[in-house]
Amino acid sequence: VEMVGSADAKRALAEEFVNRGFFPDAIELYKSAMTGPLAEEPALIHGLARAELAMGDGAAAQADFEHLRAVDPVAFDERARLDYARSLELQENYDAASREYEAIVPAFSGQEARLRYGLMLKKLGKTERANELFRAVIDAMKGAPGYYRRAQREWVAAARHALSG
Repeated sequence: VEMVGSADAKRALAEEFVNRGFFPDAIELYKSAMTGPLAEEPALIHGLARAELAMGDGAAAQADFEHLRAVDPVAFDERARLDYARSLELQENYDAASREYEAIVPAFSGQEARLRYGLMLKKLGKTERANELFRAVIDAMKGAPGYYRRAQREWVAAARHALSG
């Protein structure tokens, strides 16, 4: 970044900062990259929103995800939609989060959305529906190929833990 200073270099470093838990640094980098014509760059908006979500700033993340959806509806993909639901949940806007989770769960290509929705419902005392979702996560592994089971291991373990606890 010091040598090149390009938006691409800043985005790559910001992603690494997010992976390492340096959220304020990542946010600063994303914002510094979003100048001029790159202010509306979907990859930068999405990265900024994810960094804000990881830092626990649900309101800022929500605003940036809504900006992403307005700028480029295609870039508001399943990952962005799930993170948008999480930003609403973080702000305790459970009705809106629930609507978003309900919409994304059937379309999401893995089990993370189903698990996260179940965890929110469990937190709200809606254990019957939450347990249905946890069981669906586990049942999705029956007959699934090994690569899929490995990729979903974290969510399946969390679903089993949620059912037992």
